[in-house]
Amino acid sequence: LTSDQMLGQFGMVVAGAIKESIVAVNSPALSDSTMRARRYRKADKNPSNKPLVDTGLMLASVDSKVISK
Repeated sequence: LTSDQMLGQFGMVVAGAIKESIVAVNSPALSDSTMRARRYRKADKNPSNKPLVDTGLMLASVDSKVISK
């Protein structure tokens, strides 16, 4: 493997670990007002009660990139 390939693989592993960490967060519990706001925004009216998971944008944004100089 080249150094860029190795760093690319390492970046993917780290990004995966970050996503797992985001999903694993269960506290602090969301306030009633936050849950009301989530229900108001969602069509299915059954929002996630996980602190860092609402729209999925944060999870979708985690990525890695190798920049060679």
